[in-house]
Order: sequence, then structure tokens, then C-alpha cells
Amino acid sequence: MSTEQSEVNKNIDESLKVLRTIYAVLYVVGFREVLSSIDLSQGILHALIRAFLPGSVLVLIAVRMFWAVGNIRRYADQVEKTYLNTYPRDESVRRHIFEGRTGVYIMIFDVPVLLLHSFAFFLLCKLMPIVLASNYALGSVRDFLAVFCALLVLNVVWLLALMIRDRRLACAPQTVWLMNNVAFAVLSAAAWLASSARHELIPDGATLFWISMALCGFNSLVDLRLTAWAYLVGPPG
Repeated sequence: MSTEQSEVNKNIDESLKVLRTIYAVLYVVGFREVLSSIDLSQGILHALIRAFLPGSVLVLIAVRMFWAVGNIRRYADQVEKTYLNTYPRDESVRRHIFEGRTGVYIMIFDVPVLLLHSFAFFLLCKLMPIVLASNYALGSVRDFLAVFCALLVLNVVWLLALMIRDRRLACAPQTVWLMNNVAFAVLSAAAWLASSARHELIPDGATLFWISMALCGFNSLVDLRLTAWAYLVGPPG
């Protein structure tokens, strides 16, 4: 690897470290909202039972969305490999790639979209205490489910944009993640519509809340089961 390639990789890692830090801060602030809302007046056991499952679901969402930053790293690696395979003697990777169209895409599209991911997760953390404090009021639960569905749709749009820019990314784990999110976005939208005043197929907030918890939980568990290897230890073999 040339000196310039090493410098490019170092710069990418440093930039993504900043993005991951922003993610982490919003996640910590969001979890603080959930933890500070736990009511101990009816006993610690009651509070833990009431808050444990919703909190666990939020943790699962946070883990998998934190991995989203890794997709930019994979995309940058693919762009760099393509350039070096095409121009093996030209080491001006930074000048030809990351100071050109690819760098613009990452900064004006990828980074803002990922920040929206973390903001949506923060909204989920803000809404959870409202849902619990209102004893699963239907309107609050529908807001929570709408934000979760929007988060999935946002992630799907972003992954599709990455795949359009580089078709080699149209494979696991990106494809698995995308299809999983499409499926659960549709299910979440269906549950949200079923709870509307027009349909009233899900008439009370408690039922919708536990349906929402099931959708959030299973959506994350599918990703953790099928794609964790790529983000934790790299491709097998």
C-alpha cells in the first residue's frame, strides 16, 4: 500500500470516527431520557418489568443502526479497489476519487442521512417515556411506530443509493439488511394504518404497543442473526 493510500484510509477512518461519536452522543442522550423516566414509586421490580423490554428493544435498534456507518467504509473500500485495479500505477487515489464526485456524495448525502438515522433513534427514545407515562395512549404509540417506520424507510433509501453507486454492494450484508427493513417497514405501516380512526382494527394503544415492540425486536434480531458477522468480524472464510 502506498503512502498516499495509507493517508487516505487514515483520513476516512478519522472522519467516520467523528460520525460515530455523534451517533454515540445522541444514543447516550436518548437512553438517558428513557432511564430518567423510570418510575420507582411502585417498587423497583415493577419498574424494571415495565421498562426492561422496551429498553431492550431500543438497545437492539441502537446496535444495528450504529453499524450503518460501516457501510460508508465498505463503499469507500470498493471505490478505492476499483480505481487501483483500473489504474494500478497511478497512486493519486485522493486526487482522483475522494476529492471528486465520491467525496461530494459522501459529504452531502451519506453523512446527513446517517445523522438523520441517529436523530430518528433519539426521537424513539423521547417518545418511549411518553408512551409509558400515558399508559400506552393510542396516539403516542402511533407516533412511536411512525418514527420507527420512517427510520426503516430512510435506511432503505440510503442503502439503495449506495447500491446504485456501486453494484458490488448489492450483496450481503447490505441486501439482507435492506430486504429485512423493507418487510418490517411494510408491516409497521400496516399496523399504523390498522390502528387509525378509519380502520380501528387495532382499537387500543396497549395492543398496538406490544405489536410495535414485536416488530422492532424481530426486525433487529433478524439483522443480528444474518449480518452481524460482516460488521463485527468481517466476511467468513
